[in-house]
Amino acid sequence: GRMVVTVWGSDIYRTHVIEDEQRRLIAEYLPRAGLVTCDSEDLKIAIGEFCPRVAAVTEVVQWGVDTALFTPSATPSRIADKLGLAGRTVFLSPRNFYPLYRLLEIVRAFAQVAQRLPDAVLLMKRYASEADYSQRVEALIDELGIRSRVHILEQVDYAEMPDFYRSGTIMISVPESDGTPMSLLEAMACGCLPIVSDLPSLHEWVVDGANGRVVPVGNVDALADAMLDMAHCAEREHIIAHNLALVRERASQQASRDYMVARYQALCAL
Repeated sequence: GRMVVTVWGSDIYRTHVIEDEQRRLIAEYLPRAGLVTCDSEDLKIAIGEFCPRVAAVTEVVQWGVDTALFTPSATPSRIADKLGLAGRTVFLSPRNFYPLYRLLEIVRAFAQVAQRLPDAVLLMKRYASEADYSQRVEALIDELGIRSRVHILEQVDYAEMPDFYRSGTIMISVPESDGTPMSLLEAMACGCLPIVSDLPSLHEWVVDGANGRVVPVGNVDALADAMLDMAHCAEREHIIAHNLALVRERASQQASRDYMVARYQALCAL
């Protein structure tokens, strides 16, 4: 067929929790696709296991990062300047306020780190949040007595996202399920050192102890240790250069666009 289907991690990794109607639509449309795209090799394997008929037409194609926009900058971050973060160790949590992204664990780990790093700050971004979970995160921040060390930004426009990432020293993304998150690639392109959860798709981008840290899902103590380790990283500049090159090589927005235009044209010619 000429249908192109793009599959997200939650479509396949979390079929046990998605609604019946969503599961039905996936099962109905996936076998009819002439091309299935996804954002990680691990997700490609999972798609083939879920629907063997499309294994041969499934390809890994990144959404792509605009590396002319998302790149390190010598210009001080406007957000960091506004919040008084210059010169501080800023732990950046860019994921949604949803249980999937385990923000409670991030807050608990940061509370441990804050006791040992006087200059440490946690910068979070809240958008399209789950209200009850957001309230739980806020309550935990107060309970742990770290309110003065935590900044929560509301909606950040896309044009401001590079500045948001440049405000950070270390980016934290530790969900229980994930494909290749754009936030990880964008943060790496902007010079944030990544800490991610121990998931197959994330191993495709972060090698523990080499260009970031990988921690077990839900392990607060391990996360706190990794945060301290990255805060004292002696290879910071080398890792920044390596990660920027990695994103440019494997996740160029323009390259992904050009490739998909060619694939669409090929399908239309059938």
